[in-house]
Amino acid sequence: MRATTTALLLAGLLVPTMALASKVTVTTDPAGATVQLDGVSVGVSPVTITKVSQGTHLLKVSKEGYVTREDSIDVDGDSDFQIHAPLNPAPKLFDPKQPDPHRAPPSSSPPPPQPLVRVEAKPVKTLVLVVETVPADAFVQVIGQTEVKRSPATFSGFSAGTVLLVVRANGYQDKRVEIDLKQDSRTRVVLDPAR
Repeated sequence: MRATTTALLLAGLLVPTMALASKVTVTTDPAGATVQLDGVSVGVSPVTITKVSQGTHLLKVSKEGYVTREDSIDVDGDSDFQIHAPLNPAPKLFDPKQPDPHRAPPSSSPPPPQPLVRVEAKPVKTLVLVVETVPADAFVQVIGQTEVKRSPATFSGFSAGTVLLVVRANGYQDKRVEIDLKQDSRTRVVLDPAR
């Protein structure tokens, strides 16, 4: 089989393919989290994953005492990425065997009834940001989030306030953009050619 492959290669009938690959560096807060890429453990943060193939991958970060996080990342195959994945503390579970320090000790008489309080829930408006770039198909990332999207990119779930973006494209200088988001917005980012 190897002789046949070599003969076809030399005859020009078989063209070797070079798979595009990127390097992805993952940091977490706190450090020491287990990092998995597409279900395969790649180490403990901070960790650099080499030879990540082009395409969409599932990044999973977990640490005992913290909520496990899963993010979808798009890798272009020829750029290196740095991903910071902060972890949220896991909610503390109630142990019925342990006394609750916030609860008064039981008494012989029942507590007086509490008056009913009417609470009205108001929907929270989240904002949407659409980012278009020149050149088209640049990579856009919201600072503080791990997801990287190709332009035109739509991000949602924001509250009113400042949003920081990083925009990247091969052959162009990276650009950081600060957007004061007060309503659903569309913005256009023009990148300068690399020097």
